Amino acid sequence: MDIGTLAATLSDLVSILPVMLYAMQWTFYIFLVWFLGSVSMKGYRKQKSFAAGVVATLLVGTICLIGGIAFSGFVPFLNGGIFSIMQLGVIIAGLPVSIALAVSLRLMTHRDRDLKPGEIIDSLKRKVTVLETQLDKKARPMTVAEARRKAEEALPGYESRKGRRVGSEWEIELKKGEHSARVIMDAWDGEIKKVEKDESELAGFFRDPLMIAGLAVIVAVIIGSAVFFEGFPDPVQDFTSVLGISMEELANLSAKVEGSAGIIDNTEPGCVKLESVMIAYQSELQDINFLRSHIYTDDATSRLVESSSNDVVMGMFMVAHEGHEVVLAFTQSQRVCYLTDGKFCGCT
Repeated sequence: MDIGTLAATLSDLVSILPVMLYAMQWTFYIFLVWFLGSVSMKGYRKQKSFAAGVVATLLVGTICLIGGIAFSGFVPFLNGGIFSIMQLGVIIAGLPVSIALAVSLRLMTHRDRDLKPGEIIDSLKRKVTVLETQLDKKARPMTVAEARRKAEEALPGYESRKGRRVGSEWEIELKKGEHSARVIMDAWDGEIKKVEKDESELAGFFRDPLMIAGLAVIVAVIIGSAVFFEGFPDPVQDFTSVLGISMEELANLSAKVEGSAGIIDNTEPGCVKLESVMIAYQSELQDINFLRSHIYTDDATSRLVESSSNDVVMGMFMVAHEGHEVVLAFTQSQRVCYLTDGKFCGCT
C-alpha cells in the first residue's frame, strides 16, 4: 500500500470512527442486557411461555444495564484509560445488580417451585415404593376421605367440602369463611402438586414477608439506578481521552497527512520526490536572496507547466538535487508544480 492510499484510508477511518464506536458499544450493550437478564431470571420460579421469558429477560436485563452504568462510578479504578473503552466498570457493577434482582425474583416467586433433578428422583423413588405397597394391597388409590384429610393438613384453617378424581389426581375443594381454595394431589401417594386460593394475588403478596422483601430489593435497585444514572457513556470521548487527542485534532491530523500524500506520491520514472526537494531546501526557499539568485525563466517550460496544470505560472526557480535539475513553478492558485530535467512531474 502506498502512502497516498494509506492517507486516504486513514481519513476514511477517522470519518467513520464515531459510528463504529457507537455501533460497537450498543452491540455490547445488547449482549450485556441478555446476559445479565438471563442471570436475574434464574431466580424466577413461575411457569412462563417462551415469548414472555424473552420479554422478561430483556426488561430485567435493561434494568441491570442501567444499574451497572449508574453504579460503575463506585468502581473508580475501572473508569479510566483502556478500562473505560472496554466498559469493565459496567460489567463489574452490573453483576451484583443482576444477582440482587435474581434474589428478589426468587423471594417473590418462592411459592411456585419446580422440582430439581434430585427431588424428581426422590419423588420417583417414593412413587415406586407406594406402587409396590399398593400392589401388595391390590393397588388401591387414596380414598376421597383420605385425600380431603391430607388437603386440610396442607391448608390449616380450611375445611374440605368435596373432592373429585381426575385421572391419577385428586382435586379437593376447601373453604375458610368467605375464601375458597383447591388442592391438587397425586391419587396414589398424596404428593401435593398444586395449591390454589381465591384470595387476590395482592392480598396474598402483602401477607408474605419474603415477597415484600423481594419487592423492596427491586425498588431499591431501581431508585438507586435512577439517582446515580448520569447517561450512557460516550465511547468517542473515552477513546479520545485514551489517545490524548480530540476528534477535531485527529481529523485535522488526518487531513494534513492526506494533503501531504500528493507530494510523496509524485514518484514517476525520471522524477525526483518533491518532498525530498522541499525538505532539502526548506530554509533556502524562505530566503528572498536565494530565490532571486535561482529565478528561472524559460517560455517553453512555462507553457509546458501551464498546459499540464491548467494554471497560470507566477514564477519559477531552478535548484540542483541529487544530480538533477529541478524546476519549481509557483502558480496563480498557489500550487507548486515541478519538473525534473525538463520532464513535467506534477503539482501539489
